[in-house]
Amino acid sequence: MRRIAEAGTDKHVRIRDSETLAVISEFRVHDGAVTALAWHPKKAILATGSGDLTIRLWDVETGERIDELRGPLRAPHQLAFAPSGRRLGCASLDGTTRIWDPISLQGETVE
Repeated sequence: MRRIAEAGTDKHVRIRDSETLAVISEFRVHDGAVTALAWHPKKAILATGSGDLTIRLWDVETGERIDELRGPLRAPHQLAFAPSGRRLGCASLDGTTRIWDPISLQGETVE
């Protein structure tokens, strides 16, 4: 099944079936508006960035948080995984770009 993710000011992510647009799951991801999303290239992981100045990694199958990254001084506006899936980049409204190499992405956390 192909999926899409949507999020916004309601602090929730909705995972939808890409053909029917039916909501498969929905879960709260942040304490502020969600400002950026990125799908992991190989695993059922979604990265979310927020005005609460955190980037979080989620197991899309369970809705459980895998990791939390901090660093932006303003809301992230773009997230992207490296093709290997081992690194996550973030551009934020503070004018900086950061690249993380989270331990949670190094092992076999989610298939």
